[in-house]
Amino acid sequence: MLKFASFAQLLQMSLGLLPPFPFGWRGSGFEIPEAVLAAYITNLVLSLREDGFTRVYALTPQDTLRLSNSEFKITQFHESQKQAALPLPADSERTKVILMPIGHTEQHGFHLPLCVDTVIIDAIAQGTARSIPGQAYTLPVMPYGVSTHRASFAATMNAEGTPLKTFGWPWWMCWPHAASTVST
Repeated sequence: MLKFASFAQLLQMSLGLLPPFPFGWRGSGFEIPEAVLAAYITNLVLSLREDGFTRVYALTPQDTLRLSNSEFKITQFHESQKQAALPLPADSERTKVILMPIGHTEQHGFHLPLCVDTVIIDAIAQGTARSIPGQAYTLPVMPYGVSTHRASFAATMNAEGTPLKTFGWPWWMCWPHAASTVST
């Protein structure tokens, strides 16, 4: 497998990687409808292209996601594709409150990294699940949320509107017992 530096050298350009999607695609442990995931990924790619980044691609596991525009995608085989996916969360955790932490990948000035919000919300979710292990379980942090001021700062991601809402909704539908507890 190519290392990050050799990949950048091969392409003869500067290369930056944004955080990966921790789940959602086939084989990730928690699959959502491919059309929903593809719309979410496409939204993020287009956001960066609107910001003036000319070569933005989604690096995806081979044969796991079909984007509407194949120009946006580079595929790579990964060893995890040979393994059976474990359910996310594990069946034993599904009676607990399931935390789905969503952090932002956004600019905070020159003194902080783009992942500040992601790190903070992950620490809060992990701390909560550790403090009440019999009652809560946390999913891996989703590093893309809503950042309406993204046009002002390069590499600030925005998954506002329909893509984020549609992405989160299937989680709720997977646990029918949870849906029955919602008061309308």
